Amino acid sequence: MRTLFYFICSMIITANLYSQPQLLFTQLYDNGGDEMFWDIYHTSSNEYIAAGSTADTIMDDIENFYVVKVDTEGEIIWDNTYNRGGGVNAARTIIETDDGDFMVAGDSNGNYSVLRVNSEGEELWFNAYGAGICTAIIELKGGDFILAGISNNQGYLICINGEGDVLWENDYGTQEDRNYLYAMRETEGGVVVSGYLNSQNRNTEDVWIIKVNLEGELIWDRTLQSNSRQRCWAMVSAPDEGFVLTGYESVQNGLDMILLKINDDGNLLWSRSHNPDFPYQYG
Repeated sequence: MRTLFYFICSMIITANLYSQPQLLFTQLYDNGGDEMFWDIYHTSSNEYIAAGSTADTIMDDIENFYVVKVDTEGEIIWDNTYNRGGGVNAARTIIETDDGDFMVAGDSNGNYSVLRVNSEGEELWFNAYGAGICTAIIELKGGDFILAGISNNQGYLICINGEGDVLWENDYGTQEDRNYLYAMRETEGGVVVSGYLNSQNRNTEDVWIIKVNLEGELIWDRTLQSNSRQRCWAMVSAPDEGFVLTGYESVQNGLDMILLKINDDGNLLWSRSHNPDFPYQYG
């Protein structure tokens, strides 16, 4: 019930280690169950919208998408729960569409699922797709959407239109590895998607990046091997070229944050690890 509070504080505490930002607010959000937020988005109206889940404390098998829109002081503008077909529904990512709606993606009873709501939080549609967990969604310049995540231990992408109809879907990776996709950026000629793979043969984890064209066809596939177990959670476009990725690596006494930069072809330009005197650091 206090996940958003801890989520906001964790960002501030981590940033404070370097730039000492000013704390603007902390808030608690309680929908009467066990709440957890996975993602937050700064809207075009200078407000914030967060997505996650709320679990029924009496019925263990009931969990709903939970979406909260707040103003710049953290006060609730609206909050709603959504459920598709009963059971367990967990929202993991949210974006604002170019026309002012919101797309919320995650999983419903073990399947990729996407919810579209308008600016007031009213449900427009709520669809489920193939088996798996959706961890990221982006809107393409052409108005379609790509969902990324994992299905049957493979990286999995689905492209849908604004009505939720599937345009194409593909899996990526090898059967020998467990492949996870967590972040995307549209770029010239397609979409770059990052995550990590768990190699069963080498007993390690490495940052994994692919590029696909807008039809889902693989252009390139890169594995950034290192001397430690590394996972990538997020990625942004760099202002000069390429992309900057963040995540963490396992070290002897815990976890260190990592930053990596790749060029437009997915080749590693540099890698840095950071441990500001705390045993566990997540980027």
